[in-house]
Amino acid sequence: GEIQTQPDTIISVQPSVSETSKFTITITNTSNRHISWGVYPNADEFDVTVMMKFGMLESNESTTTEFTAKSIEWDTEEEYNEYLQDLDEENNDYVEVRWTNTPENVYKQICPCIFMYDDIVARRKRIYIHYNKDRSQ
Repeated sequence: GEIQTQPDTIISVQPSVSETSKFTITITNTSNRHISWGVYPNADEFDVTVMMKFGMLESNESTTTEFTAKSIEWDTEEEYNEYLQDLDEENNDYVEVRWTNTPENVYKQICPCIFMYDDIVARRKRIYIHYNKDRSQ
């Protein structure tokens, strides 16, 4: 099966000094097969968590999953701004979407362990996280 994500390759997140930032990714099954999917955040800069990590999609079905980027405690606003300035070249944070074909007769609830089997062919797509430092938004 094939998927399409929105956003496709980069998601822009506005980091906050005092609040948790939220962002979403929509996953659409563009194939004519049932698929199981999982999302795996890999974020070193901020504590990124996902609300719905796994699921199944029928042909042409979509789902939206929400993520949060937890704010980091800073002693001063200046310290926070300095940290954001250094974030440009060092950032390699991303969300990885994995999916695999699933038989049609499987109950529509997926176990995350499906992606751990040696004989499962899982496809992967990375959506990179861009931390937007523009405070005006």
